[in-house]
Amino acid sequence: MGIRMFLVLGLLLSCSAFAQTGKPRVAIPELEDKAGAGTHITSALLDMLTTAIVQSGKFDVVERARLNQVFDEQALGASGAVEGGSAAPMGRLKGADYMLIGTVTECGMGSRTTRVYDSTIKKNSATLAIDIRFTDSTTGTNLFADTFRATHQNVDVAGSGSVIDVSTGVGSSLAREVVEGIVSRTLHTAYPPRIIEIAEGVATINYGESLCTLGDVWEVYAQGKRIIDPDTGEDLGSDEKRVGSIRITEVFPKYSKGKVESGEEVTAGAVLRKGVSSDSSPKVEVREKPNPF
Repeated sequence: MGIRMFLVLGLLLSCSAFAQTGKPRVAIPELEDKAGAGTHITSALLDMLTTAIVQSGKFDVVERARLNQVFDEQALGASGAVEGGSAAPMGRLKGADYMLIGTVTECGMGSRTTRVYDSTIKKNSATLAIDIRFTDSTTGTNLFADTFRATHQNVDVAGSGSVIDVSTGVGSSLAREVVEGIVSRTLHTAYPPRIIEIAEGVATINYGESLCTLGDVWEVYAQGKRIIDPDTGEDLGSDEKRVGSIRITEVFPKYSKGKVESGEEVTAGAVLRKGVSSDSSPKVEVREKPNPF
């Protein structure tokens, strides 16, 4: 085993040793650029995403320098320069529980001209879109894959098709909207909002300012038995039913409180969702990762 492999093994061990907070660790590689946005834009978006993930209080983030070293080793193994038994596996990463992999697919301005009787109306728009894959880095399994897009119409832009600036103005608003969507979906997937306890009709919730807003109404779902695929043995999630609703009355940095508005079966451990109906709400997979609270 060469010096490079010893360095990588030491890196992986240090990553594992560094995770002492009990929170799951997420690795966020550099964003791939398919929109021609440029490194300054993708770097700014990556910084915003990383900051938002850290501020959620639910994850530790693998340091960028350490992550790049591991990916360099994976690329070396994929090239055939390292024997198969020694190469770091692609799609997996020791020292991290999750990977958040993103691709910028749209980042620009456009305009459309419409004739209305004798008048010409020009409508400008700015769009930002990022494709995200959230994976379990220990197995390489995709937990979700989705596109997060934001568009502002009738904005004051110069030119057509030019790249937007995500550090100011409309571009900044688009970036924050997209990042908030990514973080919200990530939090819901790794740690669904839950009721920690109920006392005198008031529920304590395991999310604070990162996800809850004063006055929000959340639907409450009780978790039933686990559903296991009889052929593969795969855990498909939990059976569940809607049992009530709560309204957020107090929001703190790391937790919130809400008044039970309906339902007599609202109990500790129930999962919460906002803005979906009971008939069409998707199943939430409750993963067995260490809870930071």
